Amino acid sequence: TPYGDDSIEVWALNELYQYVPRWDRWFEIHDRKLFFECFSPDNPRTAGHLEWLKSQPQGKPIYMAEQYDDIPASVAFPFDAMMERYGNIRYYTSSIAYMLALAIAEGFGEIHVYGVDMMMDDEYAFQRSCCDFFLGVALGMGRKVFVPWQSALLKGGFLYGRETDPVEGVLTESMLGNRIGAYQQQHAQKMGEANQLAGAIQEL
Repeated sequence: TPYGDDSIEVWALNELYQYVPRWDRWFEIHDRKLFFECFSPDNPRTAGHLEWLKSQPQGKPIYMAEQYDDIPASVAFPFDAMMERYGNIRYYTSSIAYMLALAIAEGFGEIHVYGVDMMMDDEYAFQRSCCDFFLGVALGMGRKVFVPWQSALLKGGFLYGRETDPVEGVLTESMLGNRIGAYQQQHAQKMGEANQLAGAIQEL
């Protein structure tokens, strides 16, 4: 991500504040009750996240499901406006999709998508096509779109009608192998969190 290029407006989301050196707009549009109250306080994904959101001063917007008085920078994401803008289609399967829809609606002539690989995993498989859709909308409107080669967005294994086998280099075996290892670690972590919640249910 070209953080050093001040001509590029950086949009980021969720817990990425731990990694990004600068940002212009933030997105945390998960349902607050479900995301912050139904997770264990020991969950590394949510630990400290709400406190960070509350600590951000007004000036740079944090798009959320609604405006919250205890989060000064929060602004309500314009869900209804996005629905109307795109023909009232009910097709938003991730935060990234909402971000792309907003960037297109605001007239950005060039959109770069970094760190959104959408490889493997049931969740990403479910979300990928919607991101592809909005990138297609942007391209169809003459906007410039940049997606790094490492991302699975806007990529297929082969050109139908011209090639019969997947082309090497689109999603390589080593890339997928690395992803498997990472997801196995996440699986072990999530199983531990699930066991904690099961114990809490037993106590209740």
